[in-house]
Amino acid sequence: MIDNVDSPPLLVSEVRADRRITHLIFFAATPGAYSLLSGNSQCETPRYDLSHLGDQLRRAGTTQGQVSLPAQTVSYIAAANLPQNFATGAKIDVASWKFRKPIQIAKPGAQQIELDPDILARAAPDFRDLRVVSENAQLPYLIECTSIERTIPFNTETANDPKRPTLSRWQLKLPQAALPLRRVSCASTSALFERTFRFWEELTDERGDQYSRELAQTTWRRVPNQPAGQLAASFAAPPKTDTVLMETDNGDNPPIELHDFRGYYPATRIIFASSKSQSIGLYYGNEEANAPRYDAKLIAAQLLRSERTPAALGAQEILKSERVAETLTGSARYIFWGVLGIVVIALLVLISRLLPKTT
Repeated sequence: MIDNVDSPPLLVSEVRADRRITHLIFFAATPGAYSLLSGNSQCETPRYDLSHLGDQLRRAGTTQGQVSLPAQTVSYIAAANLPQNFATGAKIDVASWKFRKPIQIAKPGAQQIELDPDILARAAPDFRDLRVVSENAQLPYLIECTSIERTIPFNTETANDPKRPTLSRWQLKLPQAALPLRRVSCASTSALFERTFRFWEELTDERGDQYSRELAQTTWRRVPNQPAGQLAASFAAPPKTDTVLMETDNGDNPPIELHDFRGYYPATRIIFASSKSQSIGLYYGNEEANAPRYDAKLIAAQLLRSERTPAALGAQEILKSERVAETLTGSARYIFWGVLGIVVIALLVLISRLLPKTT
């Protein structure tokens, strides 16, 4: 990227790059064809007894050989490139998990799955409740937090307050609550503006009272002849609900026009190994679960170097319904328990009247 500042755009007609040439020198006893093997991430670095011959090899005359295009070996097996002693984890009882997604693997070996919005919204924020299970046994996995960002569009509506005409307010609706959004962006057709924007969400406490939770505050500005780039704001913390509110004070200026609202969340992957084609499921949604402790972390570097095959996630399956009391929040919870108490008292009174009176 070239910043032209106030100058006309720089014309670039050609781009070149230099690379350092690496030579491989070996002794060929007879003329003929030789094989150069590569692509084994698990093999150790070779240690040849050639250190004492370093000066002689550097002075020796060499003949330039020709290397053909790389070709995969016929006997290559992806599963054989896995770290050694990569064992299956302990048995597990999945009765306490609420959700499951089947995993379809294309071939045995190291597998890679990117967590989708369903999992990100319903799993614990630190992913301690994720379990990869096959035949009632856990498959050890690693979590890879990448720098890649995925976008998700907002369903946007204006939410202006007639009593405050200088304010512009938008309601940004997400497909589901508790998505781990890092930032939000939008575009504007306005050519000249400077506005301070506030992002927040409305939450309800245990007593049923509403309060605002601040997510971000930023100032956006634009002057004429400035490229109309994206306007972005980073969240201090991910939203807990599915609705983000945004507003700005236009002062004595016309309302600013914004469109193309998008949210961004980090791409998170889990990496595990499967030595055979088998029925595998990803379980999540257990608030009481502790983070798993696998010995696989000792060979994490080897597994991360392995050739991975992207695996596919199936449709979400609901394994355990939430109890009514768990789904209620705020005043609704107190109303539920109050009504339940009245019903119990009424039943006790009715039973007492039906019992025969003692003389």
